Amino acid sequence: LLERAVAQLRDIGARRDQVRALTYLARAMEQSCDWEGAQAAHQSALSHRHDLGQAASSMENVSGLARVALVRGDLETARAFTEEILAHIRARGLALIESPFRIYQTAFRVFQASGSKPAASQVLQEAYQALMDQAERITDPALHCSFLERVPEHEELLAAWREEKEQE
Repeated sequence: LLERAVAQLRDIGARRDQVRALTYLARAMEQSCDWEGAQAAHQSALSHRHDLGQAASSMENVSGLARVALVRGDLETARAFTEEILAHIRARGLALIESPFRIYQTAFRVFQASGSKPAASQVLQEAYQALMDQAERITDPALHCSFLERVPEHEELLAAWREEKEQE
């Protein structure tokens, strides 16, 4: 279905929507462990995003490429993608990034897998602060709790942050 949407959007010249659909297709392929397809879709979306000047949004695809490299055991490539993402976030912030905490989750996992505890800790602290900053803006207590505890990447980052704090 997503592949058909990508083709239809391409045919009508809706490049921005096509790139978004390509990104969702890549994520779906990751979920189904189609690593080759996910890599190709993320790479294609990344190329289009560069052409469109979507530097912030492209971080979603760079993060996807890091996840694919991590699953394949290519820690050097995963780390290079992760460094690119973090350089962007530290210079420009999280604006226009659709899933910033998935990106932080990926960075944390890459640094953990590569045995770089200081870098993993730093990413975890940055993710925690950004998560708390966003959570503070949610005034409804039920939504606030849901935001922190029911979104898988938020839950994982918070659990890792708590575990790290307990070990200090």
